[in-house]
Amino acid sequence: MNENRSSAPALVFIVGSGRSGTTWLARIFDSHPNTFYLHEPDLVVYSSEFPVIPSPDELTTSIPMAEDFLQQLLRSRPLKSVASRPTFDKAYRNGLAKLVREGLIGALRGTEQLAGRRVEAIPVPDMITSTPAQPISFVLKSVTALGRLPLYAAARPDMPIIHILRHPCGVAASALRGIKSGKMPKSKVFKRVLALPPAKRRGLDEEALQSLSPLQTRMWSWVILNEWAMEQKPPNCHWHTLRYEDLCAAPIEESKKLFAACGLSWQKQTEDFLQQGMQAGNTDEYFSVIRNPSEPMNRWRKELSAQEIDEVAAITADSLPGKLYADTFNA
Repeated sequence: MNENRSSAPALVFIVGSGRSGTTWLARIFDSHPNTFYLHEPDLVVYSSEFPVIPSPDELTTSIPMAEDFLQQLLRSRPLKSVASRPTFDKAYRNGLAKLVREGLIGALRGTEQLAGRRVEAIPVPDMITSTPAQPISFVLKSVTALGRLPLYAAARPDMPIIHILRHPCGVAASALRGIKSGKMPKSKVFKRVLALPPAKRRGLDEEALQSLSPLQTRMWSWVILNEWAMEQKPPNCHWHTLRYEDLCAAPIEESKKLFAACGLSWQKQTEDFLQQGMQAGNTDEYFSVIRNPSEPMNRWRKELSAQEIDEVAAITADSLPGKLYADTFNA
């Protein structure tokens, strides 16, 4: 473990299950001039020793590995993690450096298209040209870290963690739409997930899952991983649970609260980004982060049948994450 934690860079960790609004929230933080955003680096950086889904008896022994892996993620600069759009002006990078860096990113994207595969061996340079008045805060976003989240919180109790949850019907509808369009893989629950207490309490195993529909499989994964993270949250950590719908209903107000909790000042660039979305029309672009937040918030009510909504409610209602949405399935 890194003993000199006081010298570690400031880090905000945004985590949620897929299709929960993690990317939109992360881009809100990315819009701050003093943040450095890393988009899902844990999909590129691997560790053969650090389990993606730790077992209960690994929670204590794996804390040093969690700190070491965080350091690896903070040092990584693969194209996938630093090439997100739109781009924002940064206090630590002048205009020329921004143009040069964007040109390099474009060249690497072109190389990937020609090669037909990812180019991860070439790190994208930071091109930091000045020291801002406020220290740089790294923002790391992940949709695969729910299993490890209690370990990250224990390794760095002072690190702000934002655990974002979306209405389970919203997650289900978005995932099914992505599977149908070919933009998302079919849901799968891995053996290590089934070994977690929330799965064992419900008698879930591989045989039980074989007869389930893609919607049911997705919902059980949502329940198990989110409940595991919430149950194992260490005391006295800097953990914030956020409902996606609350952010959609009041994006500026909620973002200001989150920024303040993470030690970030409010910035016009962030407000402009949010205003752009609130003034935008509806879009069918699956991965868009510039959209009117009121549109996706309740889209599931038009996309899911009454039977599908009942299935989601039956699976999720008694779970810790599901209880955040009590009495909302038929509202």
